[in-house]
Amino acid sequence: MGGTKRELYRFIDRLRIQLGVKPLSQPIDTITFCRSQKNIELVYHPFSTSGFCAAALLGEKGDTIVLNARHSVEELNFDCGHELIHLTKHRGLGLSSFHCFDTLKPKQDPFIEWEANEGAAELTVPYRSFLPLLSDAYPQLRTWQDMDFLRYRLARRYQVTETVIAYRMESLKYEFFQYLSGTPLENLHFLSRRELSKQGVSILSLNELEDRFTKFQEPNQSLKNTALLRQR
Repeated sequence: MGGTKRELYRFIDRLRIQLGVKPLSQPIDTITFCRSQKNIELVYHPFSTSGFCAAALLGEKGDTIVLNARHSVEELNFDCGHELIHLTKHRGLGLSSFHCFDTLKPKQDPFIEWEANEGAAELTVPYRSFLPLLSDAYPQLRTWQDMDFLRYRLARRYQVTETVIAYRMESLKYEFFQYLSGTPLENLHFLSRRELSKQGVSILSLNELEDRFTKFQEPNQSLKNTALLRQR
């Protein structure tokens, strides 16, 4: 099984249209959305299993998403989105259930779990609204405290954890570089980390740039201008 990031994002766009969620730049509150669906039952259970996040159970008459009641509202928003991708994108793979953890387990398919993570990130933190916000904030980023507060602000805005925002900064680093360089949102070229590696392109995300902020305290503008993209 294969696929590209571009193909996954196109699937998410089609899914949004199919589910009646517009505009495409609108973040989805996945809990509220799934509650509104007659064919999806949400179940909460206080799991004690370490690292267990959620599960998706496929049924003939309806599907079930089981969420960890010990998780915060922000964690649940992403977890539910992750399972929603399993129920839609991975329905025809011959699996009746998906059990998901905070780290990849040996029996899990890495590509399927990447699609669920990246798909959930695009549902809850759409690139069409996220990249302009990053671009607006970028000129004011001078210290690690600036980065820390930016992640906090964006997490509050999208109702996800700061970990999800950091993940988004990493997964969209190539697209962010393009956007900063003047490429319109509709013309962005989407590449995953694996695809970037195959093409020999090495890019620093804002998360990695923060390490330079910490080391140099007040990085000069030339450092910021050149640090994002490096060609091997």
